[in-house]
Amino acid sequence: MIPPTAPVPAPRRLPQETSFPRAATLSLVAIASLMVLAALQELRSFAIPTVLALLAAVALEPVARRADKIRIPRSLSAAVIVLAAIGGIAALVYYVLPSADEWNRRAPDILRKLDELLRNLISDLTDAIQGPQFNSDGEEIDPMEQLTGSGQSVLAGLAVSVPVFLSGTVYGAVLTFFLLRERALLARWVMALGTNPRRQRALGRAIRDIQSNVSSYLFAILLINTALGLVATALYWAFGIPNPFLWGLLTGVLNFMPYIGPAIMAMILLGVGLVTFPEPQSAFLPVLCLLVLNTVEGQFVTPMLVGRQMRQSALTIFLAITFGAWLWGAAGAILATPVLLVASAFTRRRPLVVSDGRSDRARIAAYATAPRAQRTR
Repeated sequence: MIPPTAPVPAPRRLPQETSFPRAATLSLVAIASLMVLAALQELRSFAIPTVLALLAAVALEPVARRADKIRIPRSLSAAVIVLAAIGGIAALVYYVLPSADEWNRRAPDILRKLDELLRNLISDLTDAIQGPQFNSDGEEIDPMEQLTGSGQSVLAGLAVSVPVFLSGTVYGAVLTFFLLRERALLARWVMALGTNPRRQRALGRAIRDIQSNVSSYLFAILLINTALGLVATALYWAFGIPNPFLWGLLTGVLNFMPYIGPAIMAMILLGVGLVTFPEPQSAFLPVLCLLVLNTVEGQFVTPMLVGRQMRQSALTIFLAITFGAWLWGAAGAILATPVLLVASAFTRRRPLVVSDGRSDRARIAAYATAPRAQRTR
């Protein structure tokens, strides 16, 4: 009688054999991410209009959807929407550009007033921590004098960058037009990126989420910030601040950066008040009213109109704005929050949920327990 042979144990893998592929994958992902970031920084003149066109197409999608309901051709509706947006932006720039150039020349005076106020309140804290800076002759350097001597007008800066700005504007407008007109085709292309039906359904749900929730949210935020800018304009006019429409427009634009934008606008308004009013105490009253206005908008108006389903944590928004400012400067800081909302629409969709409301795990269990005649692929 032959004794039964004992089962041969499977060879155990060494820890290095399982950890090395994972470490190599993570290393490749890190290297690829750094290369993408470097490319985005180098190609900012192309990447910024592209991202702006994508966000504009997402934000204006509810308007295009309404045009489809009243049977307006998509090419006509997309062209009218894009031309109206460009016309409105061009009118705003034409109206506020002379005022912006004037206040740019007064920027050293504003900084000097803010510096004097901070020095009086903090008792030369900067000199105590960093120490005074001296030139080669042993004289103390005043940073405000450097700003005064190196000031440049907005018109001169725009004259240098007009070709790049115009080319980016034309490219962004044309891209927005095609994104609005061909949004159904683009949705099919995105769904085709899925490697299996489960991933395709997940991408389809993410696209529907963007079309229904994210687009409506961005459009509502655009309207809310526009209304905030108009109310702020009336507030500045009531306080007698020069060029109130310029500061109202800046208030609405900076409000696209939650938490950080209102703080920046409060500092700008404080500096403008210091050079406008004869008494420094009068400059704090518009700032206080602006903070109250931002609080009412952020805590009551926005949650009431758009709900809290698309709200992000303050830490996530802060990190996104910081990353955007590091990547693309002021444009990246303004675009960071809308890009975060669109990206979260894809990342928070779980691919296990399918169209009939059951998970893949439940479908597999139902398939295994069903009779052979009832099993379907």
